[in-house]
Amino acid sequence: MFSYLVKENINLFGTSRKGMLKSNATNFIKADILNGGDEILKLVDEVDCIILNAGEINDGKNFEDLEALRIVNMDFASRLSKKALESGGKTLIYIGSLSILARPLQSLIRESDPISPATPYAVSKFWAEKSILSINNLRNCRSIVLRISSPVPKHFENLGNTVLKKWINNALQNIPIAVHGKGEREQDFVSVSDISQAIKISIYNKNISGIFHIASGKSLSMAKLAEIIDGEFHNGIRYEQEVNKNVEKWRISIDKAGKELDYVPIFDSESVVRDLIQTLL
Repeated sequence: MFSYLVKENINLFGTSRKGMLKSNATNFIKADILNGGDEILKLVDEVDCIILNAGEINDGKNFEDLEALRIVNMDFASRLSKKALESGGKTLIYIGSLSILARPLQSLIRESDPISPATPYAVSKFWAEKSILSINNLRNCRSIVLRISSPVPKHFENLGNTVLKKWINNALQNIPIAVHGKGEREQDFVSVSDISQAIKISIYNKNISGIFHIASGKSLSMAKLAEIIDGEFHNGIRYEQEVNKNVEKWRISIDKAGKELDYVPIFDSESVVRDLIQTLL
């Protein structure tokens, strides 16, 4: 995502707990929000737009995990919003999560759907979203929340710990793919390059604010995903029958993003997965 924005000649100042690849167009500092992130907040006065893509991901099963979610996802978002408001005239773009949506999911998922975060992680993401949106239209500040579906990067090593990564890793080790139930669950896989395009539009279009769902707009069943992977690696598919009456189908409407952001994804779920696999063959 970062490298894409650099290629678009956007002057960036990047921060990361692990550090990033250097670019002539970009400055970097190594900073860990878990340790406070004060060095990041000091940069707010120097920039026009802040993109908050950092986040703690865990299950919140113990005190340490809960504290990490609070400090990184909740407290920092509040402190960042406060600092941006004090500075004035800032654009805040927050990379949000669809995990905050109420279950059962709507047949077509829209920005207006009910919210009911059911996990500590989802609660922390919802808190951050509300914090960012709270300063919209105050002191010439503008807030945009991009709730993304399942992001797929160009390079496999950058892929998060998802079922897609697990299944491809198994295929690389000649292990058959294990599909739960009939594979009816559907997921929307969105290219990081398409997410980056939505961010770019959000930066430059000064007339937009609010919440947008950023997805490919075309979901993929787990059965089809298994077939795509097995079609390249030929290790077989094993269906593990389970009774699951609440099969989630992430059929995400991108109509609002299309109308207000002019967002048109290049990849659908199937094509972005196939492109990723091709980098490994």
